[in-house]
Amino acid sequence: MKDFKKALTSKEINEKLKELGEKKPLWIIQVLKDLKLPKGKEYKNFNNPVPNPEIIKNLISLLNEKEENIELNKNIISISYKFWHKEYIDLIIQKCIHILNYYNQQNVSSINSPIELVLGIIENMPERVPPNLSLGIADQLWSLYTRCPNQEEKVKIMKSYILSVSSIPRSQIGNRFTNIIGQIAAYNLPYFKEIFKFISKYKKIDGNWRWNLENNIIQSSLNNILNNPIESNLNKFNFIYSKKRRFIQDNELKQIIIKIVTQSSDNVFEIWRSQLIKATIKEKNLRESIINELKKKIEDPNFQIPKDRRRKILDFLLEVIKKLHDDSLNTQIGEWIFKFSEISHLQPLFPQYLNEANNLLRSKFRTYINAKVKNLCSKNLDFINSQLFVLNAYLKFQNKLDREALIFFTDVLIRAIQSRNSTFVNMAYNLLVEGVKIDTRKKRDLIDSIESLILHFPQEKEKWERILSELKISKRKMKK
Repeated sequence: MKDFKKALTSKEINEKLKELGEKKPLWIIQVLKDLKLPKGKEYKNFNNPVPNPEIIKNLISLLNEKEENIELNKNIISISYKFWHKEYIDLIIQKCIHILNYYNQQNVSSINSPIELVLGIIENMPERVPPNLSLGIADQLWSLYTRCPNQEEKVKIMKSYILSVSSIPRSQIGNRFTNIIGQIAAYNLPYFKEIFKFISKYKKIDGNWRWNLENNIIQSSLNNILNNPIESNLNKFNFIYSKKRRFIQDNELKQIIIKIVTQSSDNVFEIWRSQLIKATIKEKNLRESIINELKKKIEDPNFQIPKDRRRKILDFLLEVIKKLHDDSLNTQIGEWIFKFSEISHLQPLFPQYLNEANNLLRSKFRTYINAKVKNLCSKNLDFINSQLFVLNAYLKFQNKLDREALIFFTDVLIRAIQSRNSTFVNMAYNLLVEGVKIDTRKKRDLIDSIESLILHFPQEKEKWERILSELKISKRKMKK
């Protein structure tokens, strides 16, 4: 080292290094590790830099596949980085190809120390893999990747594979790009996130290439999610949606929401339900389209969905509507629920959900229900009897009925009793037994119709006696 201290120029230092390299090749490694060059233009001479690149190239030529030489190999790479020159990259990658090829020939299926060094070189070297060598290194990495059974190690190999493939000329890339997409799209969430973090971090990857890679991985992942919406894919969807929303097309997101809500198994639907509600609420440009699509699915009698799913879809839809606090949507859905009474396959749901219409329409509900009661009660008795479940549902809200609606309803009772038809008479009886409200001005007519019925059918007296008595008592109280 004393000789180096006495050397004052680049030429002198390089001569000493060359001399040492010829006598003791491995000693030069320690010298270069310890060498600290003083600041000065003479040491940055373009034609004779310190150390001369040829000295480092000679060291790089010593890189080999032997595990027992791993520390030597590490030191050589470290020195190469310390005194980096663009001339080194081809030599280093050629050595990496040699090491990988050696272990691929041995059918090694795990990462040993020489392979780990190669992976580290590809990730950390100052420059990208040269295009002329990228195909060779990429194919060696893929051969190792396909044999490796350990997922954590596969991810490490994939990172180097991505960097290598990113340097391959477009005309030669073949299926190597799709290899990356298919593999990463199938990764579980921790490794999936790790790869995306890696891709974002490496500025050596061309921006457009990186964007295309991320976009294609996400498109493939969304397709996997759509075809197999299991719980683990929900976690992946949450990550993509929260961190990579810009890559999801609106139609894709809508398709995922609609398909899982309407066609998945009950178990899958319940697992995804909460997240899909949040997504529907958040997507201002999509929510109306999603709501309308779900309404169509509910209304369509030919749409094949799991048993009891219409009710669950409806509950999903109502939860979205309630959380949006949108008066226009509240009115739209409230009015829509009233239409259930006219849609045969939705009629069983109507009585259960009329109160939801009440909550959504609020003060408007009174107007709607009065109009509906008057319209129904103006029909013939055959129709009214066929729609008795609707009338009973309306009567759950009889405290909201105005006088005109009560007159229409009381007229139905009178008409039914006066018909002397047992079906209609029983309909009126069952309604009165439930204690329904009637119009006070029509009470006398109702009493008369019951008395007339008993007169013609004495056997009905015992059945109607309690109702008749209550009507007369309430009439006397009214007079007082």
